[in-house]
Amino acid sequence: MATADILAPQATLDAFEQQASTFLRQAQPSAKIAYKEKINVTPEAGNVFSLDDKLFAKLQLYIAAAFIFPETPEQFRNKYPFGGFSLTKLQLQDYELMVQVLTSIHQHCATFQTHGINSMIELSHSIANFADEVVALVNELKNQLEIICDSRVYLSSDKSKQARKEARDILLMLKGSSETVHQKCAAILDATSVFKTQTAQDAIAVKDLLTKLDAAMPTSMVDEEVSKQMKDIRESLLLLIRQQEESATRFEGIVRSRGWMVVLDWVGAMWFTSPYTNETKQAFDELRKRTDDYNRKVAEGNRQRLKLFESADRIRGLWHTVHDVVSYIDDAQLCLANMMDGMAQMKTSAETLITNLENIEGRVMPEAHASGVVVKLSMDRAVKAWNMVLQVAREFAKHGLIVPVDDMPLPQDDKGPKLFAAHYGGQDVTVLAKLIFPATNSLFIDAGNLPLCNSWSSTDKSLSLVYAFGNSVAAQIRVFVGQAQKGRVWTLTPGDVDKEGPEVTVAAAHESKMISGIKIYAVIYGLKQVTDYDVYQRLYEAAAKNQRVPISDDFFNDHDGSLATGKCAAIVYTVNGQWKSISGRQYANVDWSF
Repeated sequence: MATADILAPQATLDAFEQQASTFLRQAQPSAKIAYKEKINVTPEAGNVFSLDDKLFAKLQLYIAAAFIFPETPEQFRNKYPFGGFSLTKLQLQDYELMVQVLTSIHQHCATFQTHGINSMIELSHSIANFADEVVALVNELKNQLEIICDSRVYLSSDKSKQARKEARDILLMLKGSSETVHQKCAAILDATSVFKTQTAQDAIAVKDLLTKLDAAMPTSMVDEEVSKQMKDIRESLLLLIRQQEESATRFEGIVRSRGWMVVLDWVGAMWFTSPYTNETKQAFDELRKRTDDYNRKVAEGNRQRLKLFESADRIRGLWHTVHDVVSYIDDAQLCLANMMDGMAQMKTSAETLITNLENIEGRVMPEAHASGVVVKLSMDRAVKAWNMVLQVAREFAKHGLIVPVDDMPLPQDDKGPKLFAAHYGGQDVTVLAKLIFPATNSLFIDAGNLPLCNSWSSTDKSLSLVYAFGNSVAAQIRVFVGQAQKGRVWTLTPGDVDKEGPEVTVAAAHESKMISGIKIYAVIYGLKQVTDYDVYQRLYEAAAKNQRVPISDDFFNDHDGSLATGKCAAIVYTVNGQWKSISGRQYANVDWSF
C-alpha cells in the first residue's frame, strides 16, 4: 500500500496567521505561548506594537522644526547675518559652525522626509493592498486545498491538477507580493539607518552649538548694556543738580516766574530750576541727549536681542527634540524589521507549500484527522489576522500615523478641517502642510512664516489648499488661493463661504462621463480657482488619453495680460476615491498620477 503524502495545509495557514502577528508585533498567547514553551523561550507581552501615532508624529515634528531654519548656507547668512550678532560675544568661527550645523540638519531631514517619512506612508498603501490580497487569496487557497485533499478526487484527475495549478499560482502571487513589500521595507530601513547616524551626530553638534551660544549670549549681556546707559544718565542728572544748586545759591532770594523751567527726566521726575545759566542749560541738554541715546540704543538692542534670543530658543527647541529622536528611530527600525520578518516568513511558507504541491504522489492527506474543520479554523484565524494588518495599514495610509488596532478611533463626523491637497509655488506640499496647520476648528495661515522649501526664491508664490470641514460625505469642499507674502494672515473657518473673503471659493468639481473612476475637484491657475467647464473637459480628455497637461494661459483660458508674472497650476482630483494632485509652473508639461 502506497504511503500518503502529507500536504500540511493547516501548518501553512497557521504560519500565515503567525506572520500577521509578527508583522503587527501583537502576540497571541493562546497560539504563541504553547509554541514558546516547547522550545523553552519566554513568551512576549500581549501587545508590543512599537511605532504608534505619538512616536511617528514626533519624528514628523522634528523634521518640521528643522525646516524652520534655511536649507543652504547662503540662505542662512541672508536671514541671520553675522552683523546681527554684534551685541553678542559670538566669534565668526562659532557663527560659521552654527550655519554648518543647522543647514546640515535641514538637509538631513529633507532627505529623510522623502526617503523615510513619505516612503513609510507610501509603504502603508502597499501593505494595505498586500493584506487585502492575502485575505482574498487565503480564502481561495483554502478552496483549492480542500479539492487537493479530498480523497474522492484522484490525484491524476483534471480537477486535482487544476486545483494544484491554481493553488501554486496563488502561492506564487503571495510570494511575489511579500518580496515586493520586503524590498520596500529594506529600502526604508537603509534610509532610516543613515538618518539615525546623522541624527546622533547632529545631536552632539547641536549640544556643542548651544554651549557656545549660551556663552556668547548670557543674560548678563542685557544687564551690562542697561547698566552702562543708566550710569551715563545718572552722571548727567547729578551734573544738572549741581548746576541747579550753584544757580540757586548765586540767585538766592530772586524768584521770577518767567525764568522757571520744567525738566522731565527719563523716569518722569520733575525738576524746577531757578533762572538758569549757560552751565545749567548745557547740563540739561546733556541729560536730554543721554536720555535720547539710551532710548534709541535700548530700542535697537531690544530688536536685535529679540531676534537673537528667538533664534537661540529655536535651536534650544531643536535640541530638546533631537535629543529623543534617536530612540524613536530605534523603535521605527524595530517595527520595520518586524515587517520584513513577517514578509520573509510569508515567502518561506509559500515556497514550502509550493514544493509540497510539486512533489506529491499517490494519495494526499492532511496532517490530522478531521482536518477539514481544523483547516477551516486555521484559515479563519489567518484571514482575521491579515484583516487586522489591513486595518492598521489603511489607518496609517489615511492619517500618516501608525496606531494599534485596539486604539483606533471610531469614525466620527467631527467639524475640524480635512486637508486634501496643498500646493506652494508649483510644488505639492500636502504632507508637510498637514504638519504645519494645527488640527483645530479652523485653519490658521501665516504666509510670512511657512516652513516650506523656497525653490523659486525670486518670485512671490501662491499657496493653495483644497479642504473641507467635517468628514461626512456631504461636507462642502472648498478651495483657498492666496499670495504667500510676509504679513498676509488668514483664518479659514467652517462658516458661510461667502464671508471668507475672495481667496476662498467652493470647489467647482465639474464631472464628465468621458472617463470613469476620475473626478476633478479643483483646478488652480495663478491666484484663482478655474471654474470654466471647458477647461475641465480638456483635462478629462487628457486624462482619458493619459496625455501631459501643458501649463499655459491658453489651456486654462486665462488671458489677464500679466505676461511678466510667472504662474503655477495645480489640479486636484480623485482616482477611485483616492485623492491625487499634480502641479507645475508655467510653460511646463505635467504627467497624470493614477
